[in-house]
Amino acid sequence: MKKLLPILLIAPMIGIVSCQGGKETKDLTKTVETVEVEKAEVLEGSQTEINLSSYEIYLNAEKEMDSIYNKIIELYKADKGTFILNLKKSQNLWLEYFKVQMMMKYPKNISIRGGSMFALCYNAYVVELFNQRIRVLKEWLEGTPSGECCGGSIGMFYDDSLETEIYYLEEGDIGYEE
Repeated sequence: MKKLLPILLIAPMIGIVSCQGGKETKDLTKTVETVEVEKAEVLEGSQTEINLSSYEIYLNAEKEMDSIYNKIIELYKADKGTFILNLKKSQNLWLEYFKVQMMMKYPKNISIRGGSMFALCYNAYVVELFNQRIRVLKEWLEGTPSGECCGGSIGMFYDDSLETEIYYLEEGDIGYEE
C-alpha cells in the first residue's frame, strides 16, 4: 500500500538530504513537498533521537539480511555440490564490497563526518545497501516462476513436496570446481 508522506522527515532515509555539499545547498521544502513511497520510517524528535532511530533501522535491516541468509542455508542444506560454499563466498565478498562502498561514500577526511546529521546519512546508506542485498538473496527464498529456464540454482533445493531435483555439476561441466 502506497502512502503520501511529508518528505521533510523521511528525506534522508530515501536518499534525499538537505545539507551543504560543496558550493551548492538544496532547499527541498521548495522543490518537493511529498513523495510516494511504499514503506518509510518517519523519524521525529531531536537530531540525536533521529540518529538513534536511524541506527535501529540499520540494525533491523542487518538482522533481516542475516535471517534471509541463514534461511537460504537451511533451505538448501541438502545441496551436495558447491551452492552453500559459493553462497558463503558471495556473502563474504559482498561484505567486503559493503565496507569499501561505505568508505568510498564517506571517507574519513570528508567534512560531513563532523556534522550532526552524519549518523543519519551514514545509516540511511547502510540500509540502502542492505536492502539491495536483501532483494538479491530473497530470490533464493522465493524461487523462480514456473517454466523459468535461466534461474540457475534458484529453487534447486531438495524438498519432497516440491518434487524438485538437484543437478550437480560434474567434471568437464562449465563452472565445475573441485
